[in-house]
Amino acid sequence: MEREFGKIFFQFPLCLLSISKDKEEIISSIISYCIVEKALSYKYDVLDIEEFGFDEDTIQDELFDYDIDNPLHNKVLKSANFFGLELGSIGRNIKTYEKVSKYISDFQIRNGKDSYAAIGKELAFDCRDKGFNFEQFKILCAINSIVGQKKKFVRITYDRIKYAMHGYRSKTIYEKEKPNFDLLTDKQLKNRIEFLNAKKFFSKFTYARRQIFYSTRINSNEELRDAVKASKLFWAKKKLQLEDNAATNDIKKELLKIKEESEGLSIEQNTILHSLQVSKRLRLLRVGKSAFN
Repeated sequence: MEREFGKIFFQFPLCLLSISKDKEEIISSIISYCIVEKALSYKYDVLDIEEFGFDEDTIQDELFDYDIDNPLHNKVLKSANFFGLELGSIGRNIKTYEKVSKYISDFQIRNGKDSYAAIGKELAFDCRDKGFNFEQFKILCAINSIVGQKKKFVRITYDRIKYAMHGYRSKTIYEKEKPNFDLLTDKQLKNRIEFLNAKKFFSKFTYARRQIFYSTRINSNEELRDAVKASKLFWAKKKLQLEDNAATNDIKKELLKIKEESEGLSIEQNTILHSLQVSKRLRLLRVGKSAFN
């Protein structure tokens, strides 16, 4: 069965994949972070809970720690409704968010602004509850964080994916943080990527046997191949055009230099000739004066 990301995404800093080695803790951290982060984006403190189809008594029966007078609780409730989630505890999600936010803040103080990963809500729960392979889940998060939301396709090395799948956007940061993760070999990673590609989580194309391009926006490997080909040809033509323009400019400069040198030599010759002519006239005048005297 081919899998898809789903229409609702969890978006989170990549470093959350390094917060623990435990699958449950990582995914729960991602979910709580996304719920509360979305809640904090709501502008108004007073929200109408009835718009969700809830009433206060029902919510309080289902959520023992819900406080209708707490603006953040209402925002978290609205956010959970947006994601289509039922919360067991609002307070627990807020507490997890605070812990996760501190981890993210400390990580970014040490390593700079982090890149963001995106993963489908349904896939996150499949991984947590239904046995979707956690290693493959992290590989998908890594590829998504590198490709991003604006790029059509990106060339990615195996090394970059190896570090990103554990929450580190570069080898430099990984070595600086000194985590104790077992990195996949190139062969192991290649096999997992081939499996995910076959399930159509992303499209992939290998150029010249060593440059591997990935896309989460282009639907098939064939379409990605055509897009990479078009891009390669475009930039090759652009390079030739720039080289032609540079060569043309060099030729024009050389011709101008030759012209200037030629014109400069003609002026010098004309100056010498004019001087000779003046000298000759002066001599003739002197001769004429002598004969007259």
